[in-house]
Amino acid sequence: MTIPEHNLPWWRHDRPWGFRFSTMDAGIFISGILSTIILWYFIGSFALLTPYLLGHFFLFCNTFRIGGERSLIWIGTFLANVYFWPQTRNLWLHLVIQTAITVILIVQCVLGKHYHGLACATVNPTRYRDGALSEGAFTRKVLLTCRVPKPLVEILIGRRLDDLKMDI
Repeated sequence: MTIPEHNLPWWRHDRPWGFRFSTMDAGIFISGILSTIILWYFIGSFALLTPYLLGHFFLFCNTFRIGGERSLIWIGTFLANVYFWPQTRNLWLHLVIQTAITVILIVQCVLGKHYHGLACATVNPTRYRDGALSEGAFTRKVLLTCRVPKPLVEILIGRRLDDLKMDI
């Protein structure tokens, strides 16, 4: 299989595997840097959350292609850490916890049978492309359970629900 010359949108099931970086990603990084600089004058060190979140977004979506399920776990633990941070007043503890969760999720993804991120052809040469087709099953179930309209779910996952085998 040859590597496509361009990246397809994130919602396309046939998007290319491996590492990706687009002009939109560059624009997001530039806006993130500018917003961090501007926010620094208003909220101080809390502005560092912007590059922290963008860095994780880049790791999860562009480098290791983690997927929706693990991203939801990361977001949940991040929100819990943000909630408990003022109560414990120990920023380093929460950074260590969040970093450990990040590492665990990345390792779990890379060692999984459907890995399709950076160096996937080397790490998982026989099955790296299958992951893109099965990705999003948990997210799809959550959206449907939350009664998100089916046409919107189809737009978000990039596939018709009738074409998928679902065990909901």
